[in-house]
Amino acid sequence: MNGKRPTHPPDFKVALRGLSSSIENAMIAWHNVQTAPLKANSSFLARHFFTPFRGSLHLHWMAIGVYLQQCHNFSQDAVAWDDSEPESSASWLEDLATYSDEICLKNEDLVRQSDQGMEYLSSLAPQLSELLQSSTKSTAASPATYSFLGMSSPDGVAAIASTSVALAEIRACLHTLHQFWLAVSETCRSFQKSSGITTADEMRKLGDTWKDYQEEILVAKVSISKSLDAVATEPSTFRRQQRRRGSSKSEMSISSSPRKMSSLDEDHVPKSCWGFAGVFGRKR
Repeated sequence: MNGKRPTHPPDFKVALRGLSSSIENAMIAWHNVQTAPLKANSSFLARHFFTPFRGSLHLHWMAIGVYLQQCHNFSQDAVAWDDSEPESSASWLEDLATYSDEICLKNEDLVRQSDQGMEYLSSLAPQLSELLQSSTKSTAASPATYSFLGMSSPDGVAAIASTSVALAEIRACLHTLHQFWLAVSETCRSFQKSSGITTADEMRKLGDTWKDYQEEILVAKVSISKSLDAVATEPSTFRRQQRRRGSSKSEMSISSSPRKMSSLDEDHVPKSCWGFAGVFGRKR
């Protein structure tokens, strides 16, 4: 990834809100893919596509949750710094600069995971589309609205495209956040070169800024946690079972109860994502 320092730092809060919204959109879109009408006798094969990808989404979003906790830890340090002595600001700046560098590395890994996820879905899309019934209905509302209201079945092929768009948006938000943390690191280094923050007013402004960011991080964590729980659950789907040859009718039977997947190893750390081992920063 290009580590070029941004001239103007991106809007941290806008990027966080975009990340939460994009993850929710991806969760809804993939739910629609899984609950879309399938062609006859394709349910078993479709599950071989649904389950691994749903698991990969879960792992990737868990990694984002770990990342947001790192961001929150940084904000706590920055807010605490507001109460310290100005003379000791140089050592605080060194700690914050080092930790912001660690967050940047984590961010880079998440962007790479996003790239892998988009490639993974792109590789699945042609075969998965073949298993889905084509939609000839024209609807005014979005597939997500109909799906959750139970008004009609979602368009599976359109839902695949919506999932792809949402994944691209997640990737874009993660890239923007990476640019923000590069700017934070650069700011800390600049203060260090000028012998640190020396006025109480500067200390106060820093604390106020990160208190505001801290609240936004917590909101994002709650939102993404809900999407994480939702994507971990296998939705109840209908399986179309053909009767014996000669019959023109078919049965509809509800699948087993929703099941949640296990995505943690013995140390409660996310396992591999998109077929690759995730890289997680040091705990703080």
